[in-house]
Amino acid sequence: MADTSLLMQMIDDWVDQDEDSGARVTPVVAGHWNTASVDQLYRKTARDVGTMLTENRIRNRVFQELFLDLYNDYLHVALEAMRTGVAA
Repeated sequence: MADTSLLMQMIDDWVDQDEDSGARVTPVVAGHWNTASVDQLYRKTARDVGTMLTENRIRNRVFQELFLDLYNDYLHVALEAMRTGVAA
């Protein structure tokens, strides 16, 4: 859960980088977070979703793939909300 929260913060900072540049220092503006670090954390959270399902005895591959698709949809909806200003 903490990693997913961090991922959302990384994405939010990435979306806001033009606005933040010159106004305040964020990890994206400072160069600490980049597309590679966002991708790395995304991949970790996606693996963690699979691990969580398996550990809870949910081994049906179709269900696991569906759940991961829902996770990806959640991230895309959140990103679009950030881009359009719906999520501040």
